[in-house]
Amino acid sequence: MVSDCALQSQDLAVAFNFASECFRSVEGLATRFCRSDLGSAWIEFRAREAVCGPSGIWRDWLATMSTKRIPIHRPIRAQIPLEALDLFREMKNVKCTCPPIDWKGKYWERHECPGCERWWSLHSRLAQLLPGIRPWHWPVIQSPRAQCPYPEGSYAAAQWRPNEAAQARWRELEAALKERKRTAKYLADHARDCTSRDRSPRP
Repeated sequence: MVSDCALQSQDLAVAFNFASECFRSVEGLATRFCRSDLGSAWIEFRAREAVCGPSGIWRDWLATMSTKRIPIHRPIRAQIPLEALDLFREMKNVKCTCPPIDWKGKYWERHECPGCERWWSLHSRLAQLLPGIRPWHWPVIQSPRAQCPYPEGSYAAAQWRPNEAAQARWRELEAALKERKRTAKYLADHARDCTSRDRSPRP
């Protein structure tokens, strides 16, 4: 009687020999193809594409078969850290005490008030916390009530435009801050109700 281990060993040996024969056959076909005129033309064609890129019908086919990536716009409200909301709340409470800019004088020598310096310091920290912020996203936030700071009729006033992306981030932060306040109020009311029920005399 031949043991099961011996039979399995024989089966493995037969399978290995069959796989080896298949590999040699494929390798031989590939070698003969590369040595043929068609294979040489194909290799030359692929080499030219590697240098110059695809062309003609092949390029059109690649263009039609390429994957179209559809961006998914996810709201950042659910990704805003709590520290960012604290910074935004503090920024909203900062008051500017700068005097009006004298555009006819040496306005470039003016200094910012302590409130503005504090605001921009918080702004820099906020830029590090918000998701998806890049160096060119500046300013990171802008009040929707922002107005042109330049004198009317000047070139700078003609070029000034509201920063819509920064104002959108302001609205997102404001909405998240309001939602946080509502949640905190709900939890406080719920805790107070639970405490009052626990203290009330039971029948």
